[in-house]
Amino acid sequence: MSSIIFWNARGVANSPTKRAICRLLRRLKFDLKDWNKKVFGLLAQKVALAENKVLKLEVDLDNGIPLNPPSLLVNAKAHHHNTLTLEESHWHQKSRIKWLKEGDRNTAFLHTSTRVRRSFNRIHSLKEGPNLITNESLIKDSIMHHFMTSYTAPHTPLDVTLLEAVPRLLSPVDNTTLISIPNEEEIKKLTKLLLGKFLTPPKAKLSLVA
Repeated sequence: MSSIIFWNARGVANSPTKRAICRLLRRLKFDLKDWNKKVFGLLAQKVALAENKVLKLEVDLDNGIPLNPPSLLVNAKAHHHNTLTLEESHWHQKSRIKWLKEGDRNTAFLHTSTRVRRSFNRIHSLKEGPNLITNESLIKDSIMHHFMTSYTAPHTPLDVTLLEAVPRLLSPVDNTTLISIPNEEEIKKLTKLLLGKFLTPPKAKLSLVA
């Protein structure tokens, strides 16, 4: 209802000419730009802030600094993933708009888009500890070394502090009941119940014949 009042207030209902509609569409364009800045803001800046927060929490965890609450890192990674998804959707929409504008007029646009997409699918840099690797051969060696070390390294016990980030859906009493071994009396009662259920013949249905 508010959008209808908004358009009627600007004279669309009383001005059916093309010039008036174009003027209103230009105004709408500026309004949408302002709305986009207020709602989404600068996506690149939001992604950078979210990434820096995740890196800081990971460094704190590596240095033995406890996180309070323990789910702080999980929430930060989820927020970072959401900002990346918004940024990806933003660039996806912009690329489709550019395709509609220039795709039919310029055949080279298709090849340029393909080259850009291929460049996005490549790993241009890799962060290894505090160092940033940009050399392609060094990136390849670093990835190979990581997986070879991961699959040949001895097993290390799981950090139990990470389990605090998992929500508890069962109470301690229910959990103890589920994992406890049933005693002899419980087994007998359950066996009788099952035998009575599956071995009792069904009751005959009586039908009245007039």
